[in-house]
Amino acid sequence: MFALPTVAFDSEAVYETLKSLRRNESFVYAYEGQRFYAPQSLAELIRLRAAHPHATLLAGGTDVGVWVTKQLRTLGDMVYIGQVAELKEIHDEAGVLRIGAGVSLTDGYAALVQYYPQLIEMWERFASVPIRNAGTLGGNVANGSPIGDALPGLIALGARVVLRNSAGARAADGRPVCRLYAEGDAAG
Repeated sequence: MFALPTVAFDSEAVYETLKSLRRNESFVYAYEGQRFYAPQSLAELIRLRAAHPHATLLAGGTDVGVWVTKQLRTLGDMVYIGQVAELKEIHDEAGVLRIGAGVSLTDGYAALVQYYPQLIEMWERFASVPIRNAGTLGGNVANGSPIGDALPGLIALGARVVLRNSAGARAADGRPVCRLYAEGDAAG
């Protein structure tokens, strides 16, 4: 009685169409005096942040969306970090797990539980699947929300936040971060 007709779905065609829309260059959109920036590289993000220090940084949008829909905030200029490849990387460097600020909660926790399986139960209770897939680990830590579920576990693990701007990088505790790369090896 309530059966819908079967409709053929060509997922490959949809994928190819969406892939053709992908940008390979930075994007700027202006409307009514506000600007939306979508840089493609960390260097460009640093430059934009220096030029627009009061712009809202947008990654997964799980909290920013609530600011707009529930609190009716006006965001002003925004810088979207979701296309900055360097911020979506996860690396194990000499036993130190480095997780970029743009890594999804899903991918960040998947990396963490490989090293700390005792986090599995916390991960299973963490948000909903759509929030885990859209939200970022960096956003969960940086927004200061009382429901920033990741922070207690990261503090217990002794995690450090590394901040970077046009002057360089430093850990959130103020210690300088030194990265010296020579061909074939890394120290820092």
